[in-house]
Amino acid sequence: MSNPVLIYSGIVWKNNNIWYAGKTDISKPLEEFFGKRITLSLHHWPDEHENVCFKNQFCEKHKVNPNFLYNFKEEIVLESLDQIPFKELEGHHSRIICVWEDFEIPLPNMDDVKEGSEQLEKLLKSLQKTLEEIR
Repeated sequence: MSNPVLIYSGIVWKNNNIWYAGKTDISKPLEEFFGKRITLSLHHWPDEHENVCFKNQFCEKHKVNPNFLYNFKEEIVLESLDQIPFKELEGHHSRIICVWEDFEIPLPNMDDVKEGSEQLEKLLKSLQKTLEEIR
């Protein structure tokens, strides 16, 4: 996995069992988190015009309360997309944030660190020499 954090925003919708945020397929990237402990945060997130509900005339919650904003945050071990309450976001401008909680940054290879340090030392000496010549 290349990134331990995913952030998507846009109108959430479904086509052929694939969930999208705007034009972005969010199902595949989320599947990379299967079996991992994550914090999942889902919110209605107004667009630049402060619109939340794309299907305003059909949405019961926004007919009753136009200011309703769905908020969900939970730490889970993600096993399937069925654990994610996409239905609450469907047809709404939303933000989805997924953070892999037990992600570990691997320790650097000490030989690489030593080599990089030596190269940096050479560069600094060269810069110091050039600076002295300029003076």
